[in-house]
Amino acid sequence: WRTVIVGTGGAGPKSVFAIDVTRPDNVGAGDVLWDLTNSASDDLGHITQPGFIASARDGNWYYFVGNGYESANNKARLLAIKLADGSVYSIETDSVGGSTTAANATLAQRPNGLGGVTPVFDSNRNVVEVYGGDRLGRLWKFDLSSTARGQWRVATSGGNPLFEAVNSNGENQPITAAPRVSSHPLGGRYVSFGTGRLTETGDNTNRQVQSFYALWEQAGSN
Repeated sequence: WRTVIVGTGGAGPKSVFAIDVTRPDNVGAGDVLWDLTNSASDDLGHITQPGFIASARDGNWYYFVGNGYESANNKARLLAIKLADGSVYSIETDSVGGSTTAANATLAQRPNGLGGVTPVFDSNRNVVEVYGGDRLGRLWKFDLSSTARGQWRVATSGGNPLFEAVNSNGENQPITAAPRVSSHPLGGRYVSFGTGRLTETGDNTNRQVQSFYALWEQAGSN
């Protein structure tokens, strides 16, 4: 059984759906396994970055993906979509994000959403941690190590971001693409990512300073 997951971006309806492509030469409407729209979850926005399929320690397989942009609640969420039936479990970050797009809006009032995500696996190839950045420049680390899905949460103490990307002008830099995660030779991990966005009107002429970051997340530093 081979599955393709597709998320929609752009100005159309917000949705993510799964297709059975076991027989790629004969795919039809009957091969759609499930089709979720934003009516099923206020956390589902326009998904512009791919997620990943993985097994979790609760014994189920999921499609893990950042919730994207322009969701009903405009918050950053990691979505765990159960492959078997398309049920959605949202892993929250914080309450930062709103619908105000005015230039003088505070960070908490501005639209938010989670972009591309990167997994970390245990020795049994179960996903145990996920990294991802949001539209407001905060890098998040999620702890999925529990066998109880209700215990999945932000990994850092106090539920805070792992890092906040801000340029020298004090402007928060959006993190759109998935970070790269690798082992550090002295222990812990490298977490590297770039900032920037090309999804909205005016992005192609925006001259805000963007950056590339490489962090050393030392062991036991959460």
